Amino acid sequence: MKRTLFSLAIVGVALMSSCSAKKSTTKTEGKEQATVVEANVEDASAFLYEYDASATKINWTAYKTTDKVGVGGSFNKATVTGAVKSQDPKEVIRNVEFTIPVSGTNTKLAMRDEKIIKFFFGAMTDTENIVGKIVSLEDDGQAMVSLTLNGVSKDVKATYKVEGASVSLKSVLDLNEFSGQEAVNSLNKACEKLHAGKDGVTKLWPEVSIEVSTVLKSHAAS
Repeated sequence: MKRTLFSLAIVGVALMSSCSAKKSTTKTEGKEQATVVEANVEDASAFLYEYDASATKINWTAYKTTDKVGVGGSFNKATVTGAVKSQDPKEVIRNVEFTIPVSGTNTKLAMRDEKIIKFFFGAMTDTENIVGKIVSLEDDGQAMVSLTLNGVSKDVKATYKVEGASVSLKSVLDLNEFSGQEAVNSLNKACEKLHAGKDGVTKLWPEVSIEVSTVLKSHAAS
């Protein structure tokens, strides 16, 4: 399977909430926009839109405590292939494949990033990268993305939106579907006190919300 992202997701993926001091003023901590690099775009003779790696962001939100407090983060980079130049923005990203290095995990706290990489991704199989591809983009805004994480490949449902040159894709990953409970438990144990809520229960949820967004370059059609 060719391992290469439009920017997911998906996916990835991870991706995880972890080891941050609790804040009473907000339920979402540390979300950061990420710059995606190294896009390879196929040539076309006439087009209006083309993929722009520098305008692409991969954000995720994981959840801790029984109150399901959101902890946000991003991936700093990804490699995207298969994008084309087209008069239809949707066609630009229809067949993209992506690779996201988990070493680019970014929550704005270096200590938390290190623990996510070591105790979450480090507890997985062959997960130096999250890889995948867009399988389908339906006219009703539904999408399907193939994702490989922890040695497991699955098709994940998503939604997408195109507004002018802006394209976004959202999904929610259930890490249990990727045999990820061991990795969730590993990270939760490493951050036991910081994942405890008002009830004293330490919890890290297996769901992770993913949002990928980009703004395509626009050109006059020839």
